[in-house]
Amino acid sequence: MGNTTVLPQDDEQVDTRQPSFHLKRIGLCITSPDIVVVCLGGNDLSSGAETSTVIDCLTSLFHRIRDFAPRQPNIFFTEIVSRGKFRSSLQREEFDGKRRTVNNKMKKILGRTFIRIDVRFPRHYLPDEIHFNDAGTVIFLLSISKTVKSRSLE
Repeated sequence: MGNTTVLPQDDEQVDTRQPSFHLKRIGLCITSPDIVVVCLGGNDLSSGAETSTVIDCLTSLFHRIRDFAPRQPNIFFTEIVSRGKFRSSLQREEFDGKRRTVNNKMKKILGRTFIRIDVRFPRHYLPDEIHFNDAGTVIFLLSISKTVKSRSLE
């Protein structure tokens, strides 16, 4: 399957809204991957970003990956999963409503390359209520693996 690169590295967060974000930086023009998996998180939503802004940024990222890569990779996005703690005064119910809106729109855009993650809150989370515990991590990775394998064989 070629080279595997996991980005960002060293706990670096990539802000796709910043002008300094370039796909060349993450190696798409060098490695020309067959598969790109973008794991979505809820930081923007939990900080108060509007769902339309998040959807626009994700859609733009999808198109930039598709248009910039020398070969057309299969592009997968994971859904934004639930969480229990937030950076702002946002409540879980409001966050879940926003993430469902983003997830549903991205599912329409991506179709069969949108990855549903089968973790459950709070059972699969660490006490910080944001990150997965060991069982949640295994489920997260298996959800990605199953979807990528099944779509790549089509």
